[in-house]
Parts: sequence; C-alpha cells; structure tokens
Amino acid sequence: MDDNNRLFHEEFDEYQKHIRYKYGYYSFGLLMVLLTINVIIVDGLKFVYATQGVQTLIVITIALLYNTIACSVNGATLSFKHGKGYIRGVIFFTFLAAALFSYRVYQNLPLSNFFDNGMLNDRFIDVLWIVLCTTNGIAAYYSYLKNK
Repeated sequence: MDDNNRLFHEEFDEYQKHIRYKYGYYSFGLLMVLLTINVIIVDGLKFVYATQGVQTLIVITIALLYNTIACSVNGATLSFKHGKGYIRGVIFFTFLAAALFSYRVYQNLPLSNFFDNGMLNDRFIDVLWIVLCTTNGIAAYYSYLKNK
C-alpha cells in the first residue's frame, strides 16, 4: 500500500470511508446521467448553452457539489482525527479562494462578458470555482460545528 493510500485509511474511520465510497459511487452515477442529458440537450435538441469545455465543467461541478454536500451532511467531510486548527485552515483557505475568484468575476463584469454569441464562455469557469470553494468551506464549517 503506498503512502497516500495508507494515510487515507489511517485518517478516516470505517463509517467515514463507507460514506465517502457510497456517495462517490452515487456522484459518478449522477455524472453519467448528467452527461447523457447534456448530450441529448446539445446534440438532440440543438440547444447549445455553453462552449464544450464549459458544458462539461458545469456537469462535473454539479456532481462534485452533490458529493461534497452528501459527505458533509453524513459526517464524512473531514476526519475526526483532524485538529481544530487544520479545520479552521481549510475553512479559511476555501473562503479565501472563493474571494479571489469573486474578484476575478468582478473584473469581468458586466455579465455580458461571460457570453460569446449567446453561449457561456470560459470566463464562467470562475463562477463555478466560487461555487465549489464556497460549498467546500461551508461543508468544512458544518463538520467543524458538528464535531465540536
């Protein structure tokens, strides 16, 4: 067993590993369903709402948000062995990252800069990062309060 894998197995208890695997599996299934729906919308209905890369990132972000929220609600976001300082650091850096991406979005205002020919462009990726960072920060804070 390599060092990273051993660290994961020592860090989380059996319940947390089970929850992480369970919702990871569900997230992958959700990802497959969303990618199929995306193909039906874009290719079947000829409704192109974003560039190809942004479409994929939107779908992946939805699956990641589901996984983050489900693991957080079920107590598998952070290990019980993590100290309060570590959890506070995670909370701080996720919100710091969200603030930095918010500043990048602010620089790209007005909202018309996020569209090219009626489709979301690559600048929209910063909005997705804000959502992911904020959700991870809230999940870490929720875990912090739950395990206080």
